[in-house]
Amino acid sequence: MRLARLTADRGWTCAAAATTFMVSARTVTKWAARYSADGIAGMTDRGLRPHGSPTRTPPKVVRTIVPLRWRRTGSALKPRSRVSSVRLCALKTVLVRAGDDRTPFWHGWHG
Repeated sequence: MRLARLTADRGWTCAAAATTFMVSARTVTKWAARYSADGIAGMTDRGLRPHGSPTRTPPKVVRTIVPLRWRRTGSALKPRSRVSSVRLCALKTVLVRAGDDRTPFWHGWHG
């Protein structure tokens, strides 16, 4: 927090603050901007988890896959024949998220 105060309040340059505190100038710029925008509250740790997942399987496809799996209990590949655009790893993710972990042949496979 001292670093952010020196750059935002006392007018230190980012390069001087970075050298003094042994961090990159980009870090100094980022912390100073957070401090200027939000004050002390902006200096709290932020999670690294993304806010959204642009490649997540669309809800319409999930609503198609899950009922097919529950009707056809013989093989986990049966839904794939109906929804051919879904990759196997996405199919497994959808089924596990829906509470169906009966996919032993995928154990240890990521493709």
